[in-house]
Amino acid sequence: MTDTELQKIMDSSLEYTQHITLSYKQNNFSIGFSVLNYINPILNKYEYKLEGYDNQWISTEGYQPAAFYNNLPAGTYTFYVKGSNPNGLWSNNVRSVTITILPPPWLTWWAYCIYAILLSLLVWYTYRIIRKRIHLQQMVELANIQRQKNEEINHSKLQFFTNITHELLTPLSIISASIDEIKIHFPETRNSLPEIEDNLLRLKRLIQQILEFRKVENGRQKLKVSYGNLTSFLQHSAQAFTPLVRKKKHTLRIPKYGDRISRVF
Repeated sequence: MTDTELQKIMDSSLEYTQHITLSYKQNNFSIGFSVLNYINPILNKYEYKLEGYDNQWISTEGYQPAAFYNNLPAGTYTFYVKGSNPNGLWSNNVRSVTITILPPPWLTWWAYCIYAILLSLLVWYTYRIIRKRIHLQQMVELANIQRQKNEEINHSKLQFFTNITHELLTPLSIISASIDEIKIHFPETRNSLPEIEDNLLRLKRLIQQILEFRKVENGRQKLKVSYGNLTSFLQHSAQAFTPLVRKKKHTLRIPKYGDRISRVF
């Protein structure tokens, strides 16, 4: 960057300038300098240093009185320069100028503020997603625990009914054995005992159905289909209610196939 080019950037001459501000695109520049000695100016000598970038003074001859810098990072630097005449007499006047290279827009403080805000939003959104997933996982685990508890309760209930059912079969077996003894010792009661036996058998079947329901719950019961006589089944089922019908002084009759039903009680 020569003195002529700096005139386009600065409002005053380089000689009276103490601070220069450049954009991040102007980090390649050169600074020209000279001493007030016009007799053999090529024999003049110069030393310069850019504080903050150069570690030591750099010497140059009068045939190239300029300092060149390329791709300087953003920041503030101080440029020092001093010169001597051909006799080697160095001037005590060390000129300096402060040079500030502005950072690109994506490296400015407000850009970092935007980055911080975006990062905060990302962290918050990630935290919200993780928290939601943890909540859903907890709900699933809670539902599984509740389901296991319900299964344990149902299992306990079924086990209780199963135990009670097995306990009911014992007195029914005793009653059935007692009926057999009555038939042997009191033959005259044979006509009234079939109704008791039918109801006893019906009760055993109901208890057996409870046991089969337990098998259905455990998935060990299979459906069995077979042929049967519907008329005989209905007659046998209706016969079990004969004592109740007699007690109420009603008449119950199951018609045979082909009979005309006139009245049903």
